Amino acid sequence: MIYYISVGENNSKASGKARLDIERVFHRLGFTPFGELSYEDSYKKIQKLRHIREFVIAEHRWMNIVKGMQKNDVLIIQHPMASSITVYRAIKALKKKGTRIVLIIHDLYSLREKQNLNNPYYRLRDFSLLSICDVVISHNTHMTDVLVSHGINKD
Repeated sequence: MIYYISVGENNSKASGKARLDIERVFHRLGFTPFGELSYEDSYKKIQKLRHIREFVIAEHRWMNIVKGMQKNDVLIIQHPMASSITVYRAIKALKKKGTRIVLIIHDLYSLREKQNLNNPYYRLRDFSLLSICDVVISHNTHMTDVLVSHGINKD
């Protein structure tokens, strides 16, 4: 089956509109939402790792996603997601199970506010995560060029 991580209807602000638009397309295509990770809430709280409770909730939700996926299932994730280390570990576990991962990129942490693309923190949040996915979809040629220049396979 083809699943996607739902970001929830409460993400209707401009930052969540593209994600919701993509979810509507997934719904029309008959894809199945799996879990709900509130991008807006988790981005504000978990990214800064100040709120341990929210971090633990995200860990628990991702582990439930891992448990629910089967071999040959496809899971579509929209990036960026908060708590990239948790997402990275979950994707590694899903890959061991034989689940295929498709990542749709809205933005890259390493391109925001002119961050240093060689900073290990941003490389983990972006390029290490992208490199373990089966399919990476970027929205424009500039982003594709940046990905390729940092080792992501264009195919």
